Amino acid sequence: MGEVPLRIGQTMTFLFDFGDNWEFDVVLEAVDSNRAVQVAEVIETHGDPPEQYRYDDDW
Repeated sequence: MGEVPLRIGQTMTFLFDFGDNWEFDVVLEAVDSNRAVQVAEVIETHGDPPEQYRYDDDW
């Protein structure tokens, strides 16, 4: 996120999975320079996640 040109309070749309076209609105709430992570982590969610892949027996 360090190279994304956002300031605190700004928003962006995150596009996940170009095939299914899941879009999420993201708000930059804070920057903690003392907390470096090697792997992204989810710190808050709202609602149930959508089913990413649906397999039918007809395929």
